[in-house]
Amino acid sequence: SLMGITPAGAKLFRGKTKKEAVELLLRHQLLLDSKPLKDYDSIQSPKPDTNLALGKTWVYDENHDPVINEKRKISLKNWIVSIMYNENAHSLMPKMFLFWCEFFQVELKRIPFPAKVFRHFEIIRTHSLGNFVDLLTEVIADPGMIYYFKRVSPGKRKMFPYVADEVIDRFTCAADVRDTVSKEKARKLSRLLNKWHFICDNASIHYPNKSLEIYAEENSAFLEAYFDRAGAREVLAELRQLLSTIVTLHTAVNLTTRLYKFLLSKEVTEEALNKLIKPAAEAFMASKFDITVWLRKFLLNDFFYQDSFKAKLEKSPIEFLFRLSRHVNIVRTGNDSLENYAYWDWLRFTVNELGQQIPDDWGNADKNASSELGLSVEALHKRSTFIQRLFENGFTFKDKHIVVDASRILRDFQTPADPHELINEIVQRLYEGEGNPKQPNYLLEAFLLDPGQNPSSWTVLWEKAFVHRNVLARQQVEAKLKRLYKHLLTQPEYHYY
Repeated sequence: SLMGITPAGAKLFRGKTKKEAVELLLRHQLLLDSKPLKDYDSIQSPKPDTNLALGKTWVYDENHDPVINEKRKISLKNWIVSIMYNENAHSLMPKMFLFWCEFFQVELKRIPFPAKVFRHFEIIRTHSLGNFVDLLTEVIADPGMIYYFKRVSPGKRKMFPYVADEVIDRFTCAADVRDTVSKEKARKLSRLLNKWHFICDNASIHYPNKSLEIYAEENSAFLEAYFDRAGAREVLAELRQLLSTIVTLHTAVNLTTRLYKFLLSKEVTEEALNKLIKPAAEAFMASKFDITVWLRKFLLNDFFYQDSFKAKLEKSPIEFLFRLSRHVNIVRTGNDSLENYAYWDWLRFTVNELGQQIPDDWGNADKNASSELGLSVEALHKRSTFIQRLFENGFTFKDKHIVVDASRILRDFQTPADPHELINEIVQRLYEGEGNPKQPNYLLEAFLLDPGQNPSSWTVLWEKAFVHRNVLARQQVEAKLKRLYKHLLTQPEYHYY
């Protein structure tokens, strides 16, 4: 998962079979009823949204001012990071959300109204572990996606034949076997999309002066009833049925190959294709496009667990930063409040700096600065420099100071006064049960004790700091703990699974 495993999570999974563990990862219920929040100052806008308070969602607001919309796009990007960070850490949903966002990528800069594209990401979030054809139908029937295709379609081509070709080539992976999709199916898809667009237009979704009516809270019941009419239901059902005939085993193999590259390795061998990818693709088709069945077949295959993958499987920038944030307790999971939006903004910016572009230009960059032999020396150096700065001076980003607070880290430990137990617990947390290349005694002597001291001196220092509330002793404890963390986090092993 994106967040890795916590001590509580390790306890939950310990003793379970591989099948039981996979079932836990595939079981998911959305934890947050979440929408992007206003986290910006709108005073400099020609049309400020002063009627909308800070911390309230702008999704239902009718202010279409270009300056405001650009600020809302940043808010939307931060919300995307937030839901990946805050959803259940013991679920594959956040990671599959990232996978499907890359697959159904859109360029936010091409869409003036961010509320139109919000629903695109909400659809992906809801269906990440559902049915692929349901997901595909919802994505391309979303008025925001239709609007997006309007913005990117070449002027020389008719709108809906172009959209139909894009759906077939990009979303059913048929670009290289186009002759397998009949011209009649392509024309029918074009006609259905045109028909659905007409239904949306009749609901006033696309009129410039009412362009966000679909999202207005007071109109939600009306629109739900409108789209539930027989005519609308029939078009959607027909669209889904048609897509289910266009999605083929070739689509499934392409999707599974993407999943293989996303989870394991950019190099796809013939053995991987025959032993892992094709069986999972066949299960995908046999289940009528069930994503959980597909993932289960993929994750329970013995080929997935080869040591050769684990030896060089690096954490992508977003995985590295998400896990680091949890390990040093910068932001606790499950908190979707406005106060964390500056942190999501910084986190997104830092992920981009480390080589992974989210959520703009999905998939245009490698998932990190890595090679088939693992992270490059430059990438490791960049991460180490980042960790050093985070622990020493921190980062100031949009008026928020982000730095590691050792006192917040200490709150989570059971027996911090016992140096042996403390080191063992720290190593288990950071390396997630995989152990550590350095011996515990070395870590104790090099980072928690002064030269010539025995382990009991740490206990004495701890009690002086936290029982007798000695400020100087507390500063010494926190400084030693930070040094230990910096050492462990900058070891190359931390950056791999």
